[in-house]
Amino acid sequence: MAHDHGLYLIAKLAQGVTEEQVLEALNPIIGMVSDYEYAISDGNFMFESSGDVSDSIHNAINAASEKLGPLTSLAGEIVFCDHDTPDLENAIRRVIFGPSKEAIDAFTARRDVLAALALMAPHLPEEDLDKIRDIIVQGVPGLKSP
Repeated sequence: MAHDHGLYLIAKLAQGVTEEQVLEALNPIIGMVSDYEYAISDGNFMFESSGDVSDSIHNAINAASEKLGPLTSLAGEIVFCDHDTPDLENAIRRVIFGPSKEAIDAFTARRDVLAALALMAPHLPEEDLDKIRDIIVQGVPGLKSP
């Protein structure tokens, strides 16, 4: 079955990593998409694709994320959006990759903390949000203040 999709990737590359290495790591995905763009600037790598892909795109994403992890200095994320899935809970898939489990855990914690703070922001004064942020940062190993 074909899926109309959007795929987005942002990563901080390790020093000395070449464009060729990154494209080789992404080959499982690139081989499945007909339309993609990428850019590298100051060690930041951005990739975007759209169009129809088969169900095996999920295997390609997993394979690419495993190859990309060692090429990064910080954790990154691949976000796959299936535009044909009406169930929003299952329409978006996120795969986090990075140079280490600790980097991946810190990325996940930071993302979750920022999401939680954004949900609370309309309901609490800024000074209360700052206090909550400080408490969370102290309790999560490897998390720095967002």
